[in-house]
Amino acid sequence: MSAQHWHFARPDFAEKVFNLLVSGAVPAITLFGPRRTGKTEFLLRDLGPLADRQGHRVVYASLWQSPVSPLATLIYELEEARRIPSFQARFDGGLRQMSVKLTLRDPFTGSKVAVDLSTLKDASSEMLLVLDQLLGQVASRSHPTFLLLDEFQEVANGPGGADLVAALRTSLDKRKGALVSVFTGSSLYRLQAVFNRRTAPFFRFAQNIALPDLDDGFVDHMLTAARRSNLGPIDRAEALEAFEAFQKNPEFFRKWLRERVFNPASDKEALLKQVETDLAAEFEFDHLWLGLTPLQRATARMIAEKVPQPTGRNGLDFVEALTGDRPPNTTRLQTARDTLASRSILDKIDGMWSISDPVLEDWIRARPRSDF
Repeated sequence: MSAQHWHFARPDFAEKVFNLLVSGAVPAITLFGPRRTGKTEFLLRDLGPLADRQGHRVVYASLWQSPVSPLATLIYELEEARRIPSFQARFDGGLRQMSVKLTLRDPFTGSKVAVDLSTLKDASSEMLLVLDQLLGQVASRSHPTFLLLDEFQEVANGPGGADLVAALRTSLDKRKGALVSVFTGSSLYRLQAVFNRRTAPFFRFAQNIALPDLDDGFVDHMLTAARRSNLGPIDRAEALEAFEAFQKNPEFFRKWLRERVFNPASDKEALLKQVETDLAAEFEFDHLWLGLTPLQRATARMIAEKVPQPTGRNGLDFVEALTGDRPPNTTRLQTARDTLASRSILDKIDGMWSISDPVLEDWIRARPRSDF
């Protein structure tokens, strides 16, 4: 039995996104969902294969913690899609190792040149022309090419980010109807900075769509997959409790499920605590915490505690009570908050600030007073 039976497909949502793009209703969408909630899996296993089956070329590029710059990542994935049109052939089995050595055509002479992508730090005019050239080569008016750009907010923070974003917008505008795009992001605050600011090149370019929350059907699917793999049975009521405890995060739930399979006799509360501890170690919360200033830590704690009006009087009083020091002024508190948001520790959804990761939120609430 293959690993495919563990995948929880979202065919209805994939078809909705597909139809929205190919109908010409919009040239692009932004798809927001917190980290580790299944955006990449949706692109690689649902939307990408659907577009591929319907005769569309699909380009997928992950900009999250890429070993090379965002521009280099885009050039590599576009060249791979030009060379191997089949999405299934490129991504069957998931993500693959990126090669930093490519042979490309010079946009001025047409001759072949060897390029080391690891050296592309800035968005030079020559390499932006290469990007535009590749976009032109993969574009198609009869069957628009799908550009799936994962964690797109990272583009703005990369080397030459402003030049790259402006050049990409121009290239897409030139080929409207031949290229359609999905930009995903795990930080709504940072994603909106690219698409919602009036001065941003992508201002009002894409339709905003939220990745739908998973429901009990996901839990039932995972329990069925476990049973088919001779790893069950798992108590459904306990599984649903764990799913809610991890705020319906699929990756965290999968971690819990593995632990339950290998520790069938563990007390359920103890197992939840163990999974939280393991996740904190896996994602290096200690390392992240050590990189924050005392005021940034206090600000994160305040957001985790859901203090109302965190940069107003309530926030100042909270920080003073937590640290025992004189409260900072509002400007310093806002700066600490914005720094946390720029590092994707905080996010702003529906006008409310929150910790971007539910396990990190619990971990921050459990920090001793001595940490502040």
